[in-house]
Amino acid sequence: MKKIPRVLAYVGLTIVLIISLGLIFNQQIAKFALETYHPHVTSKSIQAAKQKPASFDWQKVDSVSSTQIIQARFKTNDANFIGYVAVPSMGIALPISAGTGGDNLALGAATVLPQQEMGTGNYVLASHMVYIGKNLLFSPLYYHKAQGAKGQKIYLTDLKHVYEYTTTEYKVVPSTAVQITNPVPGKKVITLFTCNYTHNDGRVVLRGELTKTMTWHETSNKVKDYFKNQNNSGN
Repeated sequence: MKKIPRVLAYVGLTIVLIISLGLIFNQQIAKFALETYHPHVTSKSIQAAKQKPASFDWQKVDSVSSTQIIQARFKTNDANFIGYVAVPSMGIALPISAGTGGDNLALGAATVLPQQEMGTGNYVLASHMVYIGKNLLFSPLYYHKAQGAKGQKIYLTDLKHVYEYTTTEYKVVPSTAVQITNPVPGKKVITLFTCNYTHNDGRVVLRGELTKTMTWHETSNKVKDYFKNQNNSGN
């Protein structure tokens, strides 16, 4: 048997080492990409984003990889965002995109039904649960199960109005439970959901009812800060 030339052996070892390091640090890079992502969004860009086409085939959404997060971080257009969602007690503060297509779920939350309007009907948002950080995307919904629905506040904003919801329900449902997206007769609610460990293990759902609507200027600085900390526009 012929011996492999020493140079080729070193090259092969170097390639293996580079691949190994990439796998090791891929998750750390993805975590950093999410932690440092603060998109520039204004009320004007939100209105423009609402006019863009969107995909809503949310039942086909699968888990997201670290590589997908990294790629999304460098190609996502900030102009795609239509607002923000915040659950202060759980450390959630994310931009919202219209539709679950493309990279929308890799960097924030997304609406799952067409023609959703903040403060009306059942405003449904989804995002990923990721293993690279308990405070990233909608991971807090999974990792803070002990809190449940204890009357904490959920806030939505389009930078013109702020909608305050008070949580009423927390549960785990099967992945087939599409009824979580249905209207709730006589109520204005928000529904946040993410995977319960894996897609096949069902979904974690947090729901709240609308308790207050304010203009941006009427909103307290404390509530505004939940969004300002996420939005580098400073609006």
